[in-house]
Parts: sequence; structure tokens; C-alpha cells
Amino acid sequence: MSFDDHTTIEGRLFDGRYRIVRRIGAGGMARVFLAEDVDLHRDVAIKVLHERFAEDEQFVERFSREARAAAGLNHPNIVAVYDRGHADGSYYIAMEYLDGDTLKDVITKQGPVQPKRAIDIALQLLAALRFAHRRDVIHRDVKPQNVMVLRDGRVKVADFGIARAGDSDMTEAGSIVGTAQYLSPEQARGQHVGPESDLYSVGVVLYEMLCGRVPFTGDSAVAIAMKHVQEPPIPPSRIEPSIPPELEAIVLRAMQKDATRRYHSADEMGLDLDRVRKGLGVSPATTVMAANEAYADTGRTMVAPPVMSRPAAKAATAPPRRTWPWIVVLALLAAVAGLAAYVFLNLGDSGGSSTATTATTSTLVAVPDLIGFPAEGATGILEEAGFEVVEVRRFSARPKDNVIKQEPAAGESVPFGTEITITISDGIEQVDVPDAVGKQYENVEPVLKAAGFKVTRRTRASDDVAAGEVISQDPAAGTTADKGSEVILVVSKGKAQVTVPNVINQSEGDARSEIEGAGFDVAVETAPSATIGAGLVIDQDPGPGDKAERGSTVTIVVSTGPVQVAVPDVVGQTSADATTELEALGFNVVPQTTVVVDPAQVDIVQSVDPPPGTRLDEGADVTIVVGRL
Repeated sequence: MSFDDHTTIEGRLFDGRYRIVRRIGAGGMARVFLAEDVDLHRDVAIKVLHERFAEDEQFVERFSREARAAAGLNHPNIVAVYDRGHADGSYYIAMEYLDGDTLKDVITKQGPVQPKRAIDIALQLLAALRFAHRRDVIHRDVKPQNVMVLRDGRVKVADFGIARAGDSDMTEAGSIVGTAQYLSPEQARGQHVGPESDLYSVGVVLYEMLCGRVPFTGDSAVAIAMKHVQEPPIPPSRIEPSIPPELEAIVLRAMQKDATRRYHSADEMGLDLDRVRKGLGVSPATTVMAANEAYADTGRTMVAPPVMSRPAAKAATAPPRRTWPWIVVLALLAAVAGLAAYVFLNLGDSGGSSTATTATTSTLVAVPDLIGFPAEGATGILEEAGFEVVEVRRFSARPKDNVIKQEPAAGESVPFGTEITITISDGIEQVDVPDAVGKQYENVEPVLKAAGFKVTRRTRASDDVAAGEVISQDPAAGTTADKGSEVILVVSKGKAQVTVPNVINQSEGDARSEIEGAGFDVAVETAPSATIGAGLVIDQDPGPGDKAERGSTVTIVVSTGPVQVAVPDVVGQTSADATTELEALGFNVVPQTTVVVDPAQVDIVQSVDPPPGTRLDEGADVTIVVGRL
């Protein structure tokens, strides 16, 4: 079955396991199909490489290596990769099927995304990248086409580690333009990429969500790539004035040309986004970096407000090239002013929030709300505010490395320097999945339950695996999975039970063909029959319509025709005795008489026809000639 021709493939079984339902997408590198996993009874998305890539050994090796890396990323915001393989001349990946739209479709259909929703989507995208980056997996192709937005608002990122295999195909129409619009400058130069490169692409995606358009366009992929290297983006607020300046600052810092000036981790960028979501300002570093990116284009004249009064003419003639440092200075002054205000409000005279004892005043400070913050950012906030920090980690269903509890609680007033304990989520406890394949279900079920898994049993007939043994499992042995999650075991029912065909009265050859075609072996026995001709089947075991295991033996009994019996010599016997003996052998006795002179020969058999010794079929006529006076 070829995926690159125009034949109908819907309904076909691919690689013995995936029944193709329909095609759901296509790109320059692969086609994507909705399929049913007939082993695990679930829908999957099958991504099948175009056949032309299968001839490139280096490409195939990289594809396989990256597919293995992607399969190890088990995270709520990452599309799960279940399987990979090669069948019908095509390399494929089986992954989680999702009911939703790509983020690109959402933007195309709905236009600019509201800032609050854009932040929510970006935070989930960053959660996926954080998980991958900590496992040394760089996506390299972050774009709205690879971000799925589900009906319930959840976001899942696809093609982790797979897109890199297509980087060399820079000139192929249809495969690079969508990628070039989101390339980091170092990618465009063909340089080494790290987490900062993915974060640049997140900045571009966030820009497109807020503005409804990408920052750079061009007539070719090369032209777009060069703009990423050389041109600063138009600040988003010039396209959509309603975009909050703090959110614009995050976008512009993420899109810094120099990777060292961007966010250095998904946590750092997520912390800024979370601040904006909560109505707080971005970090001073972000303010400075964003100002640098926004006004680095010397082709635009941006004049900062004067610090002190001076002649208007001088301000008007200030060289445009040197105006942007004023913005940086002002940003730094704003940051310092903000910090001073925080200290004044929290550490100074708080209008009754301080308690005097003799000559010493103990200043009370409000504990900030850190629930949901990344741990690294939360610790930094507390330490900057003068608190002592104690970190406690525990497993939790909340996102890994986020604060899930704090003590004292947010809003409590405590003395400056108080110890704040923050409880950090370690994510759901990961447990090694035991190997169940080839073992009896009754033996491995308690092992899996003892390890903390829920076990679901499904059955399937198998010609190769004994009844009760596990054929396959999901997740696979040796991987890790969430404690309390489901492990599906497919258990053998033994060989399939097949209906035995009716071959009575068929020739031996026809009967053998029909039985073997049904999946059985054939054994042949012979027996005579007075009613069924020689060479035809007179009996079978198992009988017609019975159920038997595929591969078992069906015995047929083939007729050799009627029984051949030798005519006995009954000459000299009385007619009664001769008749009894002949009928006992199965003959039909036909009596005749002949005249005799000797009274002693009356009622005595004088002759037999056919003669004694002749072999006749059972039931044949034998004539006896009996004497009479």
C-alpha cells in the first residue's frame, strides 16, 4: 500500500495494526492519517513520510533517532508518540489523535487573540518546552501549525524532535515558508541552537496571536530568514494599540537578535507572562531588553522625553541614532522607582502595620502570592523581598516545578526576614513500567497494581501466543509513566475459533482445499460405503458447523466404495444353510431349482452363480441352484 499514489487507502490495515480511516493533513515532509489501533481500540494519528525521503539513509536515521527522543516526552502539553516503524515502503510515527484545531487555524479563522487567552496559550506552550529542554530536546520548529488547541482550551505541542530532520530541505516549496516565518536568527544562519532559539519562536507565535500576522514576510524563505537576522520587528502595539505594553515588552525581549539578551529559560519567560496575567509589571531586565529591540531600528526617530528643561530646538535636532539609550535609562529609572515604592510600602511606616516594643520597631511585610509560580522565579521574588526561603518538594498533579503551597499564606503580614516555606510540585510520581509481555496475566496483574498502576485487560486471539499470556502492553516496558495511570494489557485468548466447513459428499481434493482455506490442517482416512461412491467424503471430525482452533486438524473419511466379499462354496449344503451363510456375508440370495434323480439331492445346492471365490460388492445377487425331483 503506497501513501504517495492516488489509490484509495481508507479502510486498509497498515502494518498489521492500524486501520486507516481518512487523511487529515499533509505537508512537504509527510502525510497524516486518522487510524484505529485495532490492538488497543483507540484512535491514533499516523504520520507517514513521503516515499522520496525513504531513499535518504541519513534522513531516515535522523528521523528514527528523533522519533525515539519524542517518544520519551510524556507531558500533558505534549502530543504523545506511541509507536514508530516501517511498513509498505514507508516510515511512520503513530501518535495521539486530538480533537481540536491548530493554533494557526484559530488565528486564521478568528483573527488576533485576546491578550488573556494569548497568555494562557503561551504559558502552556512554555510548559511543554520547559519539560523538553530539561531533557535536552530542542523543538526547532515551534510554530502555530505545531500547536493544537483542544475544545476544552488545553494546548498540546506536536512534532518534538521530528522537525529537525527536515531542516536541510530549505528550498522545497511548501515545506520551508511556514517554518521560515518563525526561525530564530541563529537558525537562519545555520548555527547551533539551544533553548533560546525555541523561545525566540515562542515570541514570534505570541506576536502573531496578538497582531493576527507574523512579524516578517517576504517573497521567499531566504528573504524572510534574512529579516529575522537583520531587521527589528515592528512593535506589536503599532499594529494593535490595545496590546498592553508589558505584554509587548515580553514579545520584544523574546525576539532579541542576540540570544544572550533573550529569556534564557521557559521558566523565566513564563514568570514574566504570569506577572502580566496577575496585573504585575515585568522584570526590569525585560523592560530594558524590550526597549533595546523596539528602538534599535535607526530608520525610525524616537525622541525620549527630556529629563530636565532644555531648548526645544536642541531636542528636535537630537540625532536619531542616539535616542534609544534614553529609553533604556528611563526604563532603569522606572525599575528603581518601582523597587523604592515596594520598599516604602512594605518595609516603611505602614500605618499601623508595625509594632513598637521599647526602642525597637518590628516592621511587618505582606507575603506575596506565589501559588502557581515557577519555583525559580518564586524563590527570586522572596529573596529580593528579604525573606528566607525553604523549599519542600512533593509529588503532585499540579505542573512540575510550580509552587503549590506556601507557609505563611499569601497576604499575611510577617516580620522582615521571616522564613517562608514554599512547597514545589515534583509533578506526578513517575514509576517504571514492569515488563508483562509473554507472561501470564494472572501473574503480572498484581505486580503492576503493586507498582501503583491501574490495569485494563483486553483480549485478542493469537496463533502464536498461548491463552492467558500478555501479547502487548501500553505503555511499553522500561518506560516511565504517572503513578496511578492506566496500563493496558492485551491478553491472548489462544488461537482463533473458526467454523468448520461442511465437506460431506465432496471429492477428497475439493474437501482438502476448502478446509485448508479456512485455516485448518487436514488428515485423511478411508472406509467403504455402500451408498457413497469411491473418492467422496462420507464423514468428518469435527463435524460441519462446529468451532475449532485455527490451525487444528480436521479429519475426513473418504469412501473406498462398497465392501468386496468372496462368494463362499455352498454346493452340497441345504438351501436353508446356504441362504443363511450367503445373507450373513451381505449377499442377496436368488434361489433356482433343477431336476435331480437321486432323492438324496432334493433341496441340496447343486451349483452357485457366480462361482465360489468370486469377489462381489456387498449386496450383490448370488444365485443358488437347488435340486428337486
